[in-house]
Amino acid sequence: MQLNLNYNEMSVLSYNQRKELPPKSGIYYVGNSVCPVMYVGLTRSLRNRYINHHRQVQFEGIESAVIRYRSSRKKC
Repeated sequence: MQLNLNYNEMSVLSYNQRKELPPKSGIYYVGNSVCPVMYVGLTRSLRNRYINHHRQVQFEGIESAVIRYRSSRKKC
């Protein structure tokens, strides 16, 4: 199986919309227009990860931060 991880082709939400993430497993990038990939992660629930993320303070400090993600059809 080949997984496309091109961030330009991933779903995207502003960091302030993180509660709208799906409750599915997936991979995610956090960044902005200047540096699109500042952080990469893998999680069992995208929504839960961002409600309680251990780097939340740092992410809130990124100007115009966005979350790009690709959810998985299978459980991690």
